[in-house]
Amino acid sequence: MEKILNEIIKTYDKKSVLSTLKEIIKIPSVSGEERKLAQFIRGKLEQLGVEVSIQKITENSENVIASIKGSGCGPTILMAGHLDTVPPLDGWSTDPFEPIEEEDKIYGLGAADMKAGVATILSVVELIVRNKLELKGNLIISLMADEEGYSKGVKKFLDKGLKADVAFMVEPHFYKAVIGATGKMLILSKVKGKACHAANPNEGINAIEEASKFIANLERIETLKHQKIKSQPYVTLNMHGGYEKYSVTVPDYCTFTLNKHTVPGETKEFVIEQLANLKKTLNLKADFIFEIGEPYYPPYTVDENLTYLKTLKDVYKNVTKNELGLEYSNGVSDSNCLVEIGGIPTVNFGPSGGSIHAPNEWVSKNQLFDAIEIYFRLIAKYLL
Repeated sequence: MEKILNEIIKTYDKKSVLSTLKEIIKIPSVSGEERKLAQFIRGKLEQLGVEVSIQKITENSENVIASIKGSGCGPTILMAGHLDTVPPLDGWSTDPFEPIEEEDKIYGLGAADMKAGVATILSVVELIVRNKLELKGNLIISLMADEEGYSKGVKKFLDKGLKADVAFMVEPHFYKAVIGATGKMLILSKVKGKACHAANPNEGINAIEEASKFIANLERIETLKHQKIKSQPYVTLNMHGGYEKYSVTVPDYCTFTLNKHTVPGETKEFVIEQLANLKKTLNLKADFIFEIGEPYYPPYTVDENLTYLKTLKDVYKNVTKNELGLEYSNGVSDSNCLVEIGGIPTVNFGPSGGSIHAPNEWVSKNQLFDAIEIYFRLIAKYLL
C-alpha cells in the first residue's frame, strides 16, 4: 500500500491544485454570500461522481455536504471547512479577488482562511476518486457557510444528526494543530430604573448611572482558571440609553452588551449567576436582566492522546521532517460546535500563510501541497 500511496503523491497535478485555488479565490464569498462558491464546489464534486447535497441557509448562503461511502468496516471521518471570508479591508495592494502568485505565496482574500483548506479537501477527494480507491469507512465532506459570522452553517449541518468518529477542520494552523479553544458568549443586559425630573434626581433611579457603576466594577468578578485555555475578563461592547432629543428627565432604561470568552466550567448559568451576584454586591437599585445572545460558542478540549491525533503527528513528521505542535486557541471556530454540540472530537490543521483577516492575505503553496499529502496519507491509514 505504501508504494501505491507514494506513486499517487508523486504523480498528482500540483498545477491543477493551484488553478483550483485561484478559481476559488476569484469567487467572492463574504459571510452571507457563499451561494456562488457553494455551487462551484458542488459542480467540482459532481464532476468526480461524488454524492453531493446542498443545505440552504438563506437565499444567498449554502453549505455543501458530500460523502464517499465505504464498505462499512471502517470509521467515519469528517473533513470540514468554511466557504466564507471576512469582507475585504482597505489597504490591499492588488484586487483581493484576483489571486497573485509570487514564489511560495498566493495572495488573495481568504487565500489562507480558508480557501486553501477548501482546495486541500477537494484535492484529497480527487486523489481518492481518480485512483479508484475503495474505502473501508466513510469520508464525509462539509464545507459550511457563515463561520466568520454566526456559524449558522455548522449548526444547520449538525441539525442533520450526522455522526463521525473524528473531524478535521482544515483551518490555517500548519505548525501547531488546535485541539481546544475558548468559548464565547454575548450577554445582552437590560437595566430598568425610575424616571423623574432631572431637577430632583434623587427621586428617580438613573438607569445609565446604575449601568455605568456595574460596568466599572466588572473587573471585580473572578473568572475561572483552566490549565490549558487562557481565562479572559468581561469586555463591554456597547451601551445605549437616554434620550435622542433634549430632555430634563432622568433616563429609566438602558442596555449594554458584554462579551465573555469562556473556559470550561463557565456555562451560561454560571456567567449569569456571576453577574447577578455583582449587582447584588454593589447594592444597585435598578433592575438588571441578563440574557445570552447569539453567537454562542461553548469552549472545548480534545484528548491529547486521541489516536487520530497521534496519527496526524506521525504523518506530519514523515512528510515535513518536523514535529507538529499542539495548541489551545483564544479564538472560536466551527470546531467549538462540532465538539460540544455534535460530540465529534475535532482537530484544526491546514495550510497557512500570513495577513489573515488583513490586507494582502496569502497562503504558502508548499504548505498547501504538504497538507494535501498529509491528509491523503491520514485518510489512507484509516479508510484504505
